[in-house]
Amino acid sequence: MNQNWPRWIFASCCKHFDSKRQSIPMYIEGQKKVISSSASRFELRMDGPRFMEQSHNQFYTFVEVNILVHCPRSETNLHLIHKNVGIAAAAFTTIVLYKYGSEVGDDGSVFGCLNTRQVWRNDTIEINHFGQIGPEKDVLQASVEGHYQTILEA
Repeated sequence: MNQNWPRWIFASCCKHFDSKRQSIPMYIEGQKKVISSSASRFELRMDGPRFMEQSHNQFYTFVEVNILVHCPRSETNLHLIHKNVGIAAAAFTTIVLYKYGSEVGDDGSVFGCLNTRQVWRNDTIEINHFGQIGPEKDVLQASVEGHYQTILEA
């Protein structure tokens, strides 16, 4: 496998979801957060990639992407958390994989595509609502998770 695939996949996922967040701030796992606890925001996390060599130089690749949705609790707009979850869920589309970066071989060319896959009861995008995160915090949380797959050739 190519040692750059994990880095390129992560960068491609970050750029993909950043381009679809609309006006909601998004933090990527590992970034320093400068946040207001009362503001809406997304937090992007990625598990994987996981690789399984199916045949010589051909790798099934699996990635899980999770967006944690933070939203202020509002007595006047009970639908705000659902609106923000909808924005996040709509972003779980095909992700084009680019060779992003500033190292040798990072030429910005396309090397693959991640597509959503069905993993559990035919769900490709899973939404979970956690409600208010604590009695003193007027913040609601939810998550949107998608599972992706592709085949890459070394």
